[in-house]
Amino acid sequence: MRGALILGLRGVLSRLIALAGTIVFARSLSAEEFGIFALGATLMISIDSLVRAGLGAGLIRRSAEPTRTELETVVAVNGMLMAVAVGITAAVCVSIGGDAVAVAFMVALMPVTAFRAPGAIGFERALSYRKLAQIEVLETTALYGLGAVLVAAGLGLPALGIAAGLRAVGGTLLMVRATPQGLVLPRLSRRVVRDLASFAGRYQGVALVNFMRDQGVNLGIAAVGGVAMLGVYTVATRVLQAPQILLEALFRVSYPAMSRMAQQGEDARNVVERTLKAVALGTGSIVAPLAAASVPLVPAVFGERWSDAATVIPPVSLSLMIGGPVAVAAAGYLFAVEAGGVVLRSAVLHTLAWFLVALPLLIPLGVVAAGLGVLAAGVVEASILGWAVHRRIGARVLRALTTPLLAATAAAGAGSEAIALIALDRALEALVAALVAGGIYAIMLLAFQRGDLMVLVRLLRGAARPIPV
Repeated sequence: MRGALILGLRGVLSRLIALAGTIVFARSLSAEEFGIFALGATLMISIDSLVRAGLGAGLIRRSAEPTRTELETVVAVNGMLMAVAVGITAAVCVSIGGDAVAVAFMVALMPVTAFRAPGAIGFERALSYRKLAQIEVLETTALYGLGAVLVAAGLGLPALGIAAGLRAVGGTLLMVRATPQGLVLPRLSRRVVRDLASFAGRYQGVALVNFMRDQGVNLGIAAVGGVAMLGVYTVATRVLQAPQILLEALFRVSYPAMSRMAQQGEDARNVVERTLKAVALGTGSIVAPLAAASVPLVPAVFGERWSDAATVIPPVSLSLMIGGPVAVAAAGYLFAVEAGGVVLRSAVLHTLAWFLVALPLLIPLGVVAAGLGVLAAGVVEASILGWAVHRRIGARVLRALTTPLLAATAAAGAGSEAIALIALDRALEALVAALVAGGIYAIMLLAFQRGDLMVLVRLLRGAARPIPV
């Protein structure tokens, strides 16, 4: 919990910086240019996620310390994977020409981040996330802070390539300085690859499927609805960054934490169920106010031309409530007990669900179809992972989710209805809706799930004393 809180708080700061930068981009760039930025930013995140642990995922799980040869091999493999991904991206963007070339410049220096792997593995093994979080904040500042300054100065899309390059090189140098191993140069060992490949293949496979899904979603929306629609969808995802921060931080901590739990012989069912309840309660406290306030919030922050983004927020919020807690608790446990094949299968079916639901509906329904696709994908993922942990350890997934899910849905509906009865400034309407939804959600939890809520509050208090800065 402490590691997740550190990552979560640093994530909040990072996303606030990103939100401020995104607002500058949305107001300074055309809809088409903003869509290009959205594509480039998503590619950067996806490529990073694709190789964050990679071959080294198995080194996080085991009890023995990684050897120098193993770390050198991880750097080599991660660098090759990144180079391939960047090369393909650059070739596609250059063949398209025009503003798409800016995306190639944004991802060009990402292969240097492969040198971060040894440090990241060490920090993950120790469940020590302070330095990782600090570096991520600085990287976000480089991309969005410097990028926003340069865009506001009139440099346009080339400014984003400059900022992205500084992010990749600067973050890597900071990580290398922070780790005891220093700079680990790449050197491939076939024996190490052979030893780590089985587990890493499943772990990396999930990242690869998610990478293909993210790019497919962007390309699908852009191809069917246009780059401007992709920009609208991106604005909606930016609004929902707060719950995504929470879930990403918890998911990141879940696998190494569950691995330690398995080594110590703790009751897996109890741990998974408690994790499900805590994550569901926390997620609902964020998504209910955001969903309730979405209609006035989007134009108040980003401008009236992005108002359609508000239609995406409710279905995506519901998906986060259903799929997020299950993914955090179940996927971390399944990887820890070497059942990553289930997680990989859920990722594949989760991706197919989005395409089967969203793409046919983009033309008749507009951008809201993308949100419905996310909802369908979340239900599929939760069903597969939930059934897997229920069958293995008897975890009662549906029971853990029901009360927070119903409370968040009812609270969001009440908040949105409250502002339908009044006529205020957009910003005030958003504030009223969020307060009403948050208050109703808290009251319902106190009435129906008071014990679990108090446990979560105690956990947060314990994790927050003191919080490293």
